[in-house]
Amino acid sequence: MKRIYPVLVSLLLIACSKDNKANSESFQHELIDLGKSKISTYFMEKNSDYLIVFESGLADDHQVWQKKKVAEKIAENTSVLLYDRGGYGKSTLENGPRDIPKLSAELDLVVGKFAKGRKVILIGHSVGGLVVRDYAVKHPDRVAGILFVDTSHEYYNKPDQAMENQVYQVFASAYGENSGAAKEAQQLVEDFDYMSHVGMLPHIPVVAITSMKKDQANNASDEAYGKTRQDWFDAHELLKTNTSDFIHLSTTASGHNIMLEEPTLVISALSQLRSKL
Repeated sequence: MKRIYPVLVSLLLIACSKDNKANSESFQHELIDLGKSKISTYFMEKNSDYLIVFESGLADDHQVWQKKKVAEKIAENTSVLLYDRGGYGKSTLENGPRDIPKLSAELDLVVGKFAKGRKVILIGHSVGGLVVRDYAVKHPDRVAGILFVDTSHEYYNKPDQAMENQVYQVFASAYGENSGAAKEAQQLVEDFDYMSHVGMLPHIPVVAITSMKKDQANNASDEAYGKTRQDWFDAHELLKTNTSDFIHLSTTASGHNIMLEEPTLVISALSQLRSKL
């Protein structure tokens, strides 16, 4: 089992969106001072009933949602907030662990700045799905619905310390030891243990999209964890507990980065979610 780890972490790095040439000029940029750190935000106000907030996966900044114009398309008629977690883009880091509770708390501060009393619709990819889950459990009165885009889940993701160390080394080498990606990678074992106790989602509509494509990255992930694509699907099925309406979509046309390979699927899934509100 251990020999597959270098393959998996290398594929993780390749899968991350390192081409940061997406254009954020259509969004209003603001650097939010959180006291010990600053968070870089990108906002489009449409005076809509809800604010849509995007949460990126491990090692991706906000631009991953713009490379195929997902954020721009959604922002045509809805208020949208993109932001970079600490250590990504222009966002700075404060000292201390970059674990899910910390990331969720920072999400709350950012939402508080832009929501203006509105409920939010959260879109979370990969590890970003853990962040929005934790936020929704802690702040059920502030969340209208959630769209999970191939979210990580503790039923499937069970990294050991050796895997965490290797992921950290890959990201530290690629982005620097003090990058957000490296700091977050240091918490993977703890984060998935934490998520196993986080509790149920609130009684809200939820849509989950699952990649069932048997590509190189998904195959390596399945082998590393001793799981299958069906286990990945079943993990996402667990998200329906206590939700008021649950839609589970799957695709074999795109891998983990569904928003890059099938952007129209993400946009369509959001439309389905909004129809339930």
